[in-house]
Amino acid sequence: MDSKFNASDTFFDFSNTPMLYYYLQRRVPSYFNQIPICLVSDYLEREQIRHLRSLHVPLVVFQHWPRIPFDTLDGIPNTVRHGRLANCIYRNFRPYGHVNGLEVWARRTHRIKPAVDQAASLKDALAPRGYILNKLPYVLAKKAEAEQRELVNIQTWNKAEIEGPKLDLPLKKKKKLMAKAQGARVWFFLKLRSTSQPVNYRVSYSSDRQEEGVYRAVVPENKGPTSHLIPISSQYNWHRRRIKHITVQSSIGTRFMEDAALVVFGDEMNQACF
Repeated sequence: MDSKFNASDTFFDFSNTPMLYYYLQRRVPSYFNQIPICLVSDYLEREQIRHLRSLHVPLVVFQHWPRIPFDTLDGIPNTVRHGRLANCIYRNFRPYGHVNGLEVWARRTHRIKPAVDQAASLKDALAPRGYILNKLPYVLAKKAEAEQRELVNIQTWNKAEIEGPKLDLPLKKKKKLMAKAQGARVWFFLKLRSTSQPVNYRVSYSSDRQEEGVYRAVVPENKGPTSHLIPISSQYNWHRRRIKHITVQSSIGTRFMEDAALVVFGDEMNQACF
């Protein structure tokens, strides 16, 4: 950083690397030296974004390369656990390169000499990801309901489209969907029928070329019809690829969906990023 940036510039460490700011002698953009592990609430995440807007942050240390447990604490990827921050990074930064075991992203508007391995870094960033979420989508939907958060539909499907053991749901043009989202995170909302045993299900999104990302989750048993929120925009490919459809499959191979939609939280629309 000393050779490319001003002394007042800093970076945002999204990788939970202990003491990284100390080693690089850069301003800590938070109360904590290890971020985002200490951002344990939605309020703290919003405050972190607000504070970052007051600083000049040309770089983000996105994750370790190769990945380590600090990137997926308790099995949950940082991009899911801290979705607001990840959404800002996806909107305003791009993969830059691998530096000393860390994947670094640079601000899109910042002119910086390409890293030696920039092409390899971009290829890795665009590789399809698979997230195992277990019952988290169910918990997230219950949390949103308890907090009475407004869900705004940006695409819905009719009953005929959501029936069948394997569902291929066509998407509207990506640019139109993201315009409707107005900068907010995008979630895939499902309402699933009651089951007497846990049911595994799989949600993937694809371009014309290939499957670009996957989420695996579980329907809890004996809960009645349940709502689920898949954080579908928590992967970089959702933002960078031309996604054409979403596919849903279940382990029981029978009709198990009552409703599906792409939604955003109303209070996240038109929110400023860093």
